[in-house]
Amino acid sequence: MAIVLLDVAIYAYYIMAALSSGRAAGFALKQSNKTKEYYWVGISLYCFLTMFVLMATLAALGGIEASSPKSIVQLIFNPIVIAFIAIAFGYFSVPTKNELVIKKCRDNLKRGRAVATGIGVFGRVIEDGKMLLRRRTEKDSLFGEDLSGRFELIGGGVEVCDFKEGYQSAAKNTLVREFDEEAGMILDAEDLDIILRIAWLGKDNAYDLAFSINIPRNMVHQTCRHKRLLSGGHLVWVPFNKLDQIEFVSKRMKELATQGIL
Repeated sequence: MAIVLLDVAIYAYYIMAALSSGRAAGFALKQSNKTKEYYWVGISLYCFLTMFVLMATLAALGGIEASSPKSIVQLIFNPIVIAFIAIAFGYFSVPTKNELVIKKCRDNLKRGRAVATGIGVFGRVIEDGKMLLRRRTEKDSLFGEDLSGRFELIGGGVEVCDFKEGYQSAAKNTLVREFDEEAGMILDAEDLDIILRIAWLGKDNAYDLAFSINIPRNMVHQTCRHKRLLSGGHLVWVPFNKLDQIEFVSKRMKELATQGIL
C-alpha cells in the first residue's frame, strides 16, 4: 500500500512540475523572448527536483541494488516522456501575440468599438508654394486596383518594428524608412514636430487610418538616388494651384495632401 501511495505521489509531482515547465516553455517559444529565462528556470527546477525524487524513491525501494532494472528504467524514462508531453501542451495552450491581438479586436467589436486594420503615415514636404509628390509605380494597392502612374504623398504603412520608446517613435520611424525607400531622401526626424492630419476608410466596423505630417524642407536631405528619381519623373514638385488638377491615387490621399492648402 505504501509503495502504491508513493507511486501516486511521484506521478502527481511529475505532472504538476512538468505542466508548469511546459507552460513556461510555451510562453518562451510563442511570446516574448524575455520569458525564455523563466523557461530555463522551470526546466532546470523540474530536472533537479525530479532527480531528487528519483533518489528518494530508490532509497525507499531499498536502494539501487535492491531495485530491479525495469523499475530504474521506468523511474528515469517516465518523467522525460511527461516533460515532452507537457512542453507540447504548453506550446499549443499558450496563445501567440497575434492571437492575443485578434482576441482583443474581437472583444472591442463586441463592445461596439472600432478596430484599426492598418495605419499609414505620409509626409508633406513643402517649399516655395510647391509640394513634393511621388508618382506611384506599384500596381497593387489597398483598393485592389492598379493605381500606378497616379500621385501620392511619400509614406506608407506603420510596421510593428517602428514602435520604439517614445510616443511619436512609430510615426517618425515610418517616415524615415519610407523617405529613404521611396524618395531617396534622408529625413532628420529627431526634432520633427508631429502634428497629424487624419483621414480614414471604414467598412464592416474595421477602419484603415492614415495621417499626413508637414515636414520642413530643411529636415530632408537629398541623395544621388533622389536626384535620379526627380529627373526620371518619379518625384515631382507640384504647385499648390495644380494640386486640384492632378490625379491622386485616391480621394483620401488628395484629402491628406490638400488639407489646409486648398
